Amino acid sequence: MQNPIREQIKLDGRWQVRRIDAESVSVFVPGSWTEKDVILKPGVGHVAVEAAINGQPLVPENAEQGFRTDQQLSPGEWNTVRVAGDLDGARLVARNDLHITALEAVGAVKNSLSVRIRLAGEIAGPCLLSLDFSLTAADGCRVGGMEIVVGSKTRDLSVEMPLGASLTGPYRLKATLCCGERVVDNARVDIQL
Repeated sequence: MQNPIREQIKLDGRWQVRRIDAESVSVFVPGSWTEKDVILKPGVGHVAVEAAINGQPLVPENAEQGFRTDQQLSPGEWNTVRVAGDLDGARLVARNDLHITALEAVGAVKNSLSVRIRLAGEIAGPCLLSLDFSLTAADGCRVGGMEIVVGSKTRDLSVEMPLGASLTGPYRLKATLCCGERVVDNARVDIQL
């Protein structure tokens, strides 16, 4: 299964980031990230052995192949982030405790798309969980979608999403996990049909 794209800030990007030196940047982290887990991930093909935020060392997170930011990060403010080695491709990635860990479209057969999704974490208190799937074409037009209600203990799920017609070409599949009316997590993957 593919790892989903989620809320992130690229440390080598132009927005929200000011370069300090080869290993450090000043980055503005949105206040909306206060209640989220934030992981510092090195760029693809890079291995970061050491990282710090605001001068405080970060703890490696083996499951996420990055570093936990825990109490070092100050959402709603500018933060100094240092990655020993190369900043190219490094990013801060935000997620809720209950989040989508994997999303995959297996293939389109007879006007339907097989979708697999994996969830991790816990939700505090009773809540009606739902997943909203949408499929969009390269021009942004929605070509398919569905919403399903899931149990609070559901972690792996496979569904058949109906499509209006047989499709070919590049598309984007998006999954939105909701707790009642509140969006808990979003994930998306690009697919080729």
